[in-house]
Amino acid sequence: MSDEKADGGSRGFQGATKDYKNNSTIENYVELRRQNPDEIIEVATTSGMEWVFSNEDMLSSFGIPAVLVVSTLDADQHAISELSLQLMELLIERKVAEGQGGTHLASRGEAISDSLVNHLISMMMDGLDWNDDLEMNRDLIVLIRHQIGGGASSALEKAQNAKGLRTVAEFLGAQYLEFEGKVSLRAVARDLGINPSTISRMYPEGSFEEAATKRLEFSRFFQKTETPFADLFERDKIKTEKT
Repeated sequence: MSDEKADGGSRGFQGATKDYKNNSTIENYVELRRQNPDEIIEVATTSGMEWVFSNEDMLSSFGIPAVLVVSTLDADQHAISELSLQLMELLIERKVAEGQGGTHLASRGEAISDSLVNHLISMMMDGLDWNDDLEMNRDLIVLIRHQIGGGASSALEKAQNAKGLRTVAEFLGAQYLEFEGKVSLRAVARDLGINPSTISRMYPEGSFEEAATKRLEFSRFFQKTETPFADLFERDKIKTEKT
């Protein structure tokens, strides 16, 4: 049972919570959680308001009001949303400046650093823990996803999208083989709304026609069962860069 659903579980700075705060590693947390499945373990580790007021000048240099950060420590969802948006705007500004040739901007204090962004994220999450309010709004989710490299821009997601595109292209090619006796890479690319070079780059060591031929038997199976091809693959939902 997770601590969020632990009815009647003990809480406070004692027991497993104290043990975790004394050694806030994932190894220690997993051990404590396994040993105390019904105990609420408070996981906040940042210093809170003391840090905010001792770093007020630095926050102000990036246009971040200290009072806004303090409000997030009370699990104020509006404050969490606003701070998350401000941090994303600062990250966007840094990206633009770097694209224009700026270097070492964060280390010189001319742009916000990932370490500061990540610390403020930790503070927002600690505020949720302190107040026993584990609701996370979408603005904070998007910020966290960006910082950990997840979502549609992640390497795994891009690889999966490319794999899905390749599979759909091969099945379309198989259909051209079945009904026209030849594969038209340009026709397949047109059907998918992408550049033919996007498909050709997927087959550096073999031909697209060979791959489509291997899919032909499978394609014939769907034809026999009268399964509409378009129902199996929603082409308009394929995420790929149109180059």
